[in-house]
Amino acid sequence: MTNREKKTIRQRELRRLNHERYRQYDRTPERVFSKQADNAKRKFMVLRMIKGDGEICCSICKEKDVIKLTIDHVDESGSEANLYQKLLAGLSNIAMKQVLCYNCNSVLRVLGHDNPEKAKQYAAIYNEGLKRAILNGIPANAFVEMTEKRVMELAGISVVKNAPDDP
Repeated sequence: MTNREKKTIRQRELRRLNHERYRQYDRTPERVFSKQADNAKRKFMVLRMIKGDGEICCSICKEKDVIKLTIDHVDESGSEANLYQKLLAGLSNIAMKQVLCYNCNSVLRVLGHDNPEKAKQYAAIYNEGLKRAILNGIPANAFVEMTEKRVMELAGISVVKNAPDDP
């Protein structure tokens, strides 16, 4: 066992024994900010690794706000921060990843990864609907709960039900 592994085991044991003390420390504003800053640095490094010299934007809707971007991690389990650590450590295949915004990532999760064109169309409808909802005074969190039909109505797209085929 290496010294690093021994130190890690000892740190975990101390955390277990002094749980309340470490919990209070982890909630201090300085510690919270430090964790957020570390995660932001890791995220930007991974985004840069995936996109290379290209522009950092969503592969589907071309969203450029880095705060709204994430990595498509269909084959991974765990948190986004853990994914970034795995990618930086070389424990996950970077070639299989793409940069997506949170909206497009959610759409792909629902529609499936085999239909990116439909996801692109739905993301465009969703983003346009969200803009109109905000302009109409609808809170963003309320908008998210709306159905697909309502999203299409807000985006200005008429919803037409297909008539059943007659034999």
